[in-house]
Amino acid sequence: MRFHRSHGKNILLDEKRLIATRIKSFTHGMTFSERTLSPGEFFIVEIEQTTEQWTGHIKIGLTQISPEQILDQCREDVIYDDVFHITGN
Repeated sequence: MRFHRSHGKNILLDEKRLIATRIKSFTHGMTFSERTLSPGEFFIVEIEQTTEQWTGHIKIGLTQISPEQILDQCREDVIYDDVFHITGN
């Protein structure tokens, strides 16, 4: 599944939109799938590389809100009110 064309300003997508790379900072690093998931559909997230530059968690979540609406909310602050996410390490 490809990434959506809309993404946080600190994300770089490869030409085919299959690989997302965070380019700086921990904020504005959201990515989205290019389409909605079907009920019962599975998705896989593969982390190919990590860096010593950052510490913390990765958040993977699901939402019914469009990427554009979420990104509009996050222009100034990191707001996750409409996103269900699981954190852990």
